[in-house]
Amino acid sequence: MSHASMLIGLLTDPAPLIDAAPDHDKLTVEGWTALCLTLDPSDLAQEDRVLELAATQNAVLAAYVAQTDVLPVALGAVFSGPHALLDHIRQNRALWEIETGRLRGLCEYSLHISENGTSGSPPDANSEFLTGKDFLRVRQNQRDARATKSADRSRFVKSLLSVIRRQSTDLADVSRPGAGRLMDIAFLLHRDRVNRLIADIGACAAEASRLDLKCRLVGPCPAYSFVRMEGGDA
Repeated sequence: MSHASMLIGLLTDPAPLIDAAPDHDKLTVEGWTALCLTLDPSDLAQEDRVLELAATQNAVLAAYVAQTDVLPVALGAVFSGPHALLDHIRQNRALWEIETGRLRGLCEYSLHISENGTSGSPPDANSEFLTGKDFLRVRQNQRDARATKSADRSRFVKSLLSVIRRQSTDLADVSRPGAGRLMDIAFLLHRDRVNRLIADIGACAAEASRLDLKCRLVGPCPAYSFVRMEGGDA
């Protein structure tokens, strides 16, 4: 069975010792450390295997990015062997250097704000015990309360977005969140600002609880949203 090498990421610093990452290979060339997976070329024709490779790639890069800068490579950068992979790195050295310089000291985080799902809808007025006028008044009060909460939630999201804009170096384009979600945003953050951002988000916990919102900060992650390095000859 023939085997191929899939490039998943690059390091410019000496590779730290990583215990928690799945099995992977490390190849060194001209000051670079290439992180690779060994596979059969036919694996890319099998959907289940592609998903498995994607999960492995993410787990390996996430383990490294917790300790050092990582330049992620798009899934599917498969080469006929280690020599072809290293030749590709040499030939594209200038591009790699630009991208690693741009991401120096940065990693990707994302913030997700969603409805907590614990408060439910306001109870309907019980028409058996209310006159028609009182029933309409109660329903109007309920609508006003929902409108007020919606406006307060919008202001809360804008306030957190402002915090992220001040502390991050770049924001990814954000698609419209799904039902029950108010924000899904990815951004680049200097490692020395992470604790400050965590503290700022934590300071908003009481207001988020009042508005029945859940805030989830995810990271550090490889900068998938900000770099699109590709390759392969297989």
